[in-house]
Amino acid sequence: MRKYRSAAPFKSGLAVLTLFSVGACAAISARLEKQPVTRVTALAPTQSCAASELNERRLAGAYLRGSAAAGATFAPVLVTGRDNQNALDPDLTFNDQAQTQEVEGIPGTVYQGPRSASSEVRDGFGPKQSLPNVFDVSYSIDDVAFNGPLVIGSGAFLYEIPSSGETLFSGSIALEIIATDDGGASNTLRINGRFTMKAGYGSARGELTANAFDVELPFDTLKWTGLFLCGTRFVSSGKGVVTVQKGEGAALSPFKADRAPAAFRALFESSLLAASERPAPPVAYGGVFVIQSDNGTMTAVFLSDQVAKTKDQEDAEDA
Repeated sequence: MRKYRSAAPFKSGLAVLTLFSVGACAAISARLEKQPVTRVTALAPTQSCAASELNERRLAGAYLRGSAAAGATFAPVLVTGRDNQNALDPDLTFNDQAQTQEVEGIPGTVYQGPRSASSEVRDGFGPKQSLPNVFDVSYSIDDVAFNGPLVIGSGAFLYEIPSSGETLFSGSIALEIIATDDGGASNTLRINGRFTMKAGYGSARGELTANAFDVELPFDTLKWTGLFLCGTRFVSSGKGVVTVQKGEGAALSPFKADRAPAAFRALFESSLLAASERPAPPVAYGGVFVIQSDNGTMTAVFLSDQVAKTKDQEDAEDA
């Protein structure tokens, strides 16, 4: 902000200058708070768990980037943006720094630069025109179209994450199961349900359970254990276990060929989201995941819909 020297004596001029600066900055801040978020950046999910930027005000969340050109391959990516606690602008600038492609014949280089994107709030999660929330975001790079669900809200500060105890989150989850029929045609089944997340801060481990689906499936419950707490995020750790279960039956692999479990890859990206009054422990949680095998693909986006309760609060309510 440009400052001007007063013609009055120095002390008087400084006082006038200070009042002008504070008032002008407050007015600009008030205008920004009424503006929707216009820019979000997608990052490769390799950010350090102790990154210094995790103590700065920012948006945080995850985007499940998919492309028909890549054969329905999906990649969960970390996202960040400007934090003004408002909804996303429908005409969003999506800066994709996680899409690897060749540039001038150099393999492995990363595209960086703004691209116009469209965002539309998805029903069934947060109130419209508010954050945190779930959006469907689409954009193109060199005529290749990308699309997928984006969950985003105010990111928690690293120092707000408890060092012990456990928090329980619950909310809505939307799944899509993509499979190929006997004729080779691809079919997509869309399912809504509920999820719970046990966020273990002392153990640095998490467990997500999804159930109460509105479509009859070969399983009633999907469970992902061994998720890893990385700073302000829970991510797939390589030691996680994904299973599905029908009633009281055995826990099985999500995909199987005859009686043998099929090989699959499972990627998970999520963020702990901040309270409106800072500093405070996270009060919301959301993310995306993909489970993909040769037999089919399952994707999901999820977001908690209530203020998180501590384990002690849950025990007090049950008493």
